[in-house]
Amino acid sequence: MLKSYLTIAWRNIIRHKGYAAINVLGLAMGITCCLFILLWVLYRSLSGKYTEHNSVNVRLCTMYWHFVDAVWVLMFVSLYLL
Repeated sequence: MLKSYLTIAWRNIIRHKGYAAINVLGLAMGITCCLFILLWVLYRSLSGKYTEHNSVNVRLCTMYWHFVDAVWVLMFVSLYLL
């Protein structure tokens, strides 16, 4: 079963090269940004630079991710369910 899925995926990648390249590049950029943010937060927390007075950055990051979640839910509803 897995072999047939991989075969179909490979055929679609070969058939739609531009679309596949855009998807792979978008995924790579998203993972890279996520890793950089994770490394930055780890550096700040392990070096002792995160204090209760300096919590604005964490609050801004959480608000950004809640915004991304809301946009994703709205896009899912509008594109797939309507």
